[in-house]
Amino acid sequence: MRFKSPSFFLMLGCVFLVSELGAQEIRFKSISLRSFPKVKMVISVENKWGAPVPVDVSRLKLYEEKRLLKNVAVVPQDSRESPIFSVIVLDKSGSMKGEAIKKARDGAVEFVEKMREGDQAATIAFDTQVYVVSEFTPDSAALSAGIRKTAVGSDTALLDAVYRAVEMQAATPPNAVKTVLALTDGRENRSRRKLDEVVERARALNVSIYTIGLGDKIDSGMLTDMARRTEANYYAAPEPRDLTAIYKRISDLLHSQLMVEFTTPFPMDDRWHALRVVIPYMGKEIAGEKPYLSAKESKIPSELVLQIDREQRKQQEEAALQEKLRKEKEARERKGKTLHLVLAGVAAALLLVLLAVVLKKKR
Repeated sequence: MRFKSPSFFLMLGCVFLVSELGAQEIRFKSISLRSFPKVKMVISVENKWGAPVPVDVSRLKLYEEKRLLKNVAVVPQDSRESPIFSVIVLDKSGSMKGEAIKKARDGAVEFVEKMREGDQAATIAFDTQVYVVSEFTPDSAALSAGIRKTAVGSDTALLDAVYRAVEMQAATPPNAVKTVLALTDGRENRSRRKLDEVVERARALNVSIYTIGLGDKIDSGMLTDMARRTEANYYAAPEPRDLTAIYKRISDLLHSQLMVEFTTPFPMDDRWHALRVVIPYMGKEIAGEKPYLSAKESKIPSELVLQIDREQRKQQEEAALQEKLRKEKEARERKGKTLHLVLAGVAAALLLVLLAVVLKKKR
């Protein structure tokens, strides 16, 4: 067997790197109009594994309603100006006993120990019930002590626990980056709340829900959906030993976020405005889009915001359905054409056989 040349492997490596560029994305964590017409937003640039991507912020371009904006300031997110308020939600159902709950506590403790000045965290534990272990506090030692006391219980009321965590964010500063870190090793089986309720409340309060699924008995589809719909990520932890690294990755991601400040040329008109961020990266571009409602919070009832959000999501779902139906139709047409070609080929072969038989008889 001949080994490939080093240049061959180098080429493969380059192809792999280029292919991974499509996995990078920009997430919008918060948009503040408190100093309108100055607008401040916090974004993260991350890869498909939910880890931060180092980019040249000096090359960032920002568009509003397709207009390239000038004098855009981009700096690392400062926790004193935009503090990170996190609620750590720990599954303490019976299946978490032993190594699972120990590693979950270790990861959560490491997360709170990495908080920066201005950051605060709270902790919730759940089984059939939801327990607030610690209210919001900057005291990492007190948080760690509460986390260490978490013991296992019985069933899994995940959605109720996450909804409670989201509700705790309602009283946090409006300029805060609001996150929930929800860990479970089982399937939802006890909650009164539904997934859409949790997501809608999170979106209304601008809360990102990072989900962590431990083991192979979790509903990864639901956890992924909850995270993606709230501008966050789902992290799979096959083994308890993976948890500490995941909490560290989320902490690194939160503390690598960028503060983007710009002056909008548009008036406050109670309309949705489309923002688009573009950052060159390794010969390609990472891009992200986000609409924001150009209105003070007091001018637009939250129910109206949710209604508009639901209508936009319904339109997106309808568009996705139409695209799916179109592709299925094309697939059926291709299959039909293939079948016709096969049948035509079979018919032609049969004719040739018949012709050969007739000619043989004539001889």
